[in-house]
Amino acid sequence: MQEINCASPFYAGSEGVTYTVETSADLLSWSTDGVTLSDPDANHQCMASVPLTGFSRYLRVAVSIP
Repeated sequence: MQEINCASPFYAGSEGVTYTVETSADLLSWSTDGVTLSDPDANHQCMASVPLTGFSRYLRVAVSIP
């Protein structure tokens, strides 16, 4: 059986910025567990994905600037 993923591209090329992708099933509890990130492409685009389990799955990108 083929695994189904929830995936989203995002820009990750800003200098000095940390990107953290988190996932949730209920929009209340967030975690990085199970999130897979691709390497950035030539345009600094990354793909975040997580296995689609249960009824719903959400992804968000948290951005921090030191």
